[in-house]
Amino acid sequence: MPMVTKTNRTTNDGRELRDDEYHDDTNGIALFSEVQVSTIKSHVAEIKVHWNKSRDGIVELGKRLKTAKNDKSVTTHMFSRICADCGFTSKNADKLIAISESPRITSGQYKDVLPISYGTLYEIATLKQPDFENAIKNKVIHPDCYRKDIESLKKSSAGNKKKEHKENFKLMSVFIDNSNIDSDDEYLKYRNAVETALAKVDGVRLDFSSLDSIVQRNQKKEKRADVKILAKVLKGKLQTLIVEDGSLKKHEQKELFGDFKKPLEQVVHRAKTLKDKWKVDWRIYTVGTSIEQKCVGDIPDFNVKIAA
Repeated sequence: MPMVTKTNRTTNDGRELRDDEYHDDTNGIALFSEVQVSTIKSHVAEIKVHWNKSRDGIVELGKRLKTAKNDKSVTTHMFSRICADCGFTSKNADKLIAISESPRITSGQYKDVLPISYGTLYEIATLKQPDFENAIKNKVIHPDCYRKDIESLKKSSAGNKKKEHKENFKLMSVFIDNSNIDSDDEYLKYRNAVETALAKVDGVRLDFSSLDSIVQRNQKKEKRADVKILAKVLKGKLQTLIVEDGSLKKHEQKELFGDFKKPLEQVVHRAKTLKDKWKVDWRIYTVGTSIEQKCVGDIPDFNVKIAA
């Protein structure tokens, strides 16, 4: 089957093909009529709009993170917490900010060849100018390129490559007394202190995987505890409403409570019961907890994911 490409080669009869002409790569014969080419371009234009919106979303995210980081009222510790609550690390936040500051990404000049992976976009944003220009010229950068492609380009850059050093030993371990630590913020305080102290030291890689695991375990533990408490609170509210109603039979009351053993299942059922039968906004009972639900708009069903 002939391969269809888009190029500016010449045909067998010496005619130069335009950039926008589609042809059979084996003999340069046009494969589509003008109407068909118009249809193709129409679909391509619509698809590119959505493709570019995805990348624009990454840029806007980087701008919003930059605003938060540059807010004079936001400390380094607070910014780390903002990032953690949004689901990514401070390091990744800095990458997103770098993307939003790169004219290569934001100017629109290269929008048709840029990928939408933020990791790949960061590598492109931090390429040296000569390498970037060569990558564009040689089509190393294209919508389907991978981060490893750009990383490989950086490593092989002639004359500009730094001598690579392998990590061959652990410099030190940092131990903290966690007997009096009662919140994740306390753990993050120590992390920020170490990061700040070594921020300007080259050749050092910090590994906080153990600390991150502790924080994640604590967060899950806190959510499980809050779910159990919420299950009891919703049960108490149901009992009050049932007594006030006075007309419900025992089997009807049992159905309202639900026959569930797991706290999360109890919460989901009881929250739905309160919402559907009595129009009670169960979200007010989550305020100040690790599973807080904002009371905005219509009353939703309980979001099971928040207790995961």
